[in-house]
Amino acid sequence: MHAYRMLGALGDELLLQRGGPVVTRHSGTGDLAAVLYHYPDEVALTVPGSFDTRDAADRTLVTGSTLPVSIRVEGLPPRTPYRLEVVDADHGSAMAEWERLGSPLNLSRADAATLRAKPAGSAVVEFTTSEEGVLDVQATLRPWSVALLTRSGVEGLRD
Repeated sequence: MHAYRMLGALGDELLLQRGGPVVTRHSGTGDLAAVLYHYPDEVALTVPGSFDTRDAADRTLVTGSTLPVSIRVEGLPPRTPYRLEVVDADHGSAMAEWERLGSPLNLSRADAATLRAKPAGSAVVEFTTSEEGVLDVQATLRPWSVALLTRSGVEGLRD
């Protein structure tokens, strides 16, 4: 769910695509948007959602090491705030919240509302471009995480 929302926030001009990060620009506004993700190399054959049982998926979700990521973009407006929204097992995860609720088979209305609100629990890191208009993003992604980098205040912007 989050990954689709984040992909929808990407711009129509590709600036960089290497391994995990995809950095784009919205041609209409010039705003930068990037999606980063970390599927750990230690699990090359499948992803957690493709297992028949929750036990196998849970074992896979704790497999893998962190991934340092670095993005540098020049030519941006000086002193512009950006935000990196990270969704991982502890931040913005509806599955983790469902498990904290006791893994109920039938959700109450209150439980369903809690799960719908979970995107607000994503981790957010703020960055600002330099006086020269350079954005340097240094972050560490946990295994199975996905992140969206946007200018503060324009999350989900579409052309």
